[in-house]
Amino acid sequence: MKLKIKERLIFNTFYPRSGSIIEQAVVKSIDNKIVLSQAEVKEIGLKPVGQTLKWDKNVEKVLDVTFTNEELTLLKLQVEKMDKEKRVTLELLDLCLKIKGIKG
Repeated sequence: MKLKIKERLIFNTFYPRSGSIIEQAVVKSIDNKIVLSQAEVKEIGLKPVGQTLKWDKNVEKVLDVTFTNEELTLLKLQVEKMDKEKRVTLELLDLCLKIKGIKG
């Protein structure tokens, strides 16, 4: 799955707040794959501005991530839960579709 900087920054929206040890281990595994490195933070000039994060959009990087079946299952279940609870925002829509495999 190809993830842009913005998608990587909002990805934790899909993490369950609590769960079993195994679920949280899967979450940690996902997070380790998508976290921005210190070098990337420096390269894109990521910095907090008020309540948001800003970075140089001209240095957009895409990370190609391979998730395990367990990771994808957890993410898809979270997207389904958010959908049923009507918590999908326009900001999250493309990433939700990407996780569900509807959008590349």
